[in-house]
Order: sequence, then structure tokens, then C-alpha cells
Amino acid sequence: MTEIGKALNDLARHQMIVKLERDILTDLQVCEVECFSKTEYIMMLYELLESFTKKIGKGNDIHK
Repeated sequence: MTEIGKALNDLARHQMIVKLERDILTDLQVCEVECFSKTEYIMMLYELLESFTKKIGKGNDIHK
């Protein structure tokens, strides 16, 4: 990958992380308004990310 390609990829990842953070914060506000458990929501996200980590660690395709 060229330096420009890497820089563009890094920027795209950063933008995705910022968007994801905004979406999660919005969802947490909805949890508060609707009296849903914020902890349960965060744990669901944690488990999802952990499942990706396990699949990658085993050399599996995360799309399966």
C-alpha cells in the first residue's frame, strides 16, 4: 500500500470510529429515555466486538 493509500485508509477508519461513537452515544440517550439498561446495551456491543476478535484470532473470515 502506498503512503497516500495508507493515509486515506487511516482517515476513513478514523471517520468510521467517530461516526460509531456518535451512534453509540445516541443509542445510550435512547436507552435513558426508554428506561433500557445502558449496561446491557454496552455488553451486547462488547460481545459483538469480542466475537470478531475470536474469529480473527482463529484465522477465520469474520463474515462467516
